[in-house]
Amino acid sequence: MFSLKTTGRAVALGLALAGSVASVWAEENAAATKAEQPVVTKDSLSAAIASQVKTYVDMTVTEAAKVNVKMGSEDVLAALTKALSGDDVMSTADMQKVLSTFQQQVRAVAQEAMKKAAEGNLSTGTAYLAENKKREGVVVTESGLQYEVLKQGDGEKPTKEDTVEVHYVGTFIDGKVFDSSVERGESISFPLSGVIKGWTEGVALMPVGSKYRFVIPSDLAYGSRGNPNIPGNSTLIFEVELLSVKKAGATD
Repeated sequence: MFSLKTTGRAVALGLALAGSVASVWAEENAAATKAEQPVVTKDSLSAAIASQVKTYVDMTVTEAAKVNVKMGSEDVLAALTKALSGDDVMSTADMQKVLSTFQQQVRAVAQEAMKKAAEGNLSTGTAYLAENKKREGVVVTESGLQYEVLKQGDGEKPTKEDTVEVHYVGTFIDGKVFDSSVERGESISFPLSGVIKGWTEGVALMPVGSKYRFVIPSDLAYGSRGNPNIPGNSTLIFEVELLSVKKAGATD
């Protein structure tokens, strides 16, 4: 056994060594960080600003074309040259009015495009649902949800009050994957009442250990608005494997 005195010396020595190593490491790290930083000169800073402006101009020229404003980078350069020389400088109020109106026009065009896309998605989805329900093994519920049993388990079925653990792959009707716990390699758990209607209804049909294929009409999914990853009126396909159920009110 070490005596308290001896142990105290050892700890003090260890702390001193650790502090010394940490100090050396900090100095080396600071030197390395300083070496990695570029030297800012008028040329490098000017180039950085020019690069930033180019990115903005390129984006704006693309957006302008969508609202039938025919503009090229050379037009912006000509106006910028005048502004930098002090000639023909637009007032702040006028600048804000022009940019605000432009942004409104861009939004309106984008919303119209989304509306047309949603109308097309609804038509395509309706046709897909009509054909899919003819396939052998496909069951259609009263709500319009379509499901197919890929593997039937023998465990308990969840209720919408329960929390479920699943693996799933979500695709559009063209086969493109938009979300997949399988690809991430990690199952997911959630309250069954907190998801889209098609999931709440469909997963409640599954005994634990089952794998079902669901074709979910848009009104049971994300509707006409969609979400950032799902266009409006999209019919969605999910292959879902139910791994476990945690009953409402149960504790770990």
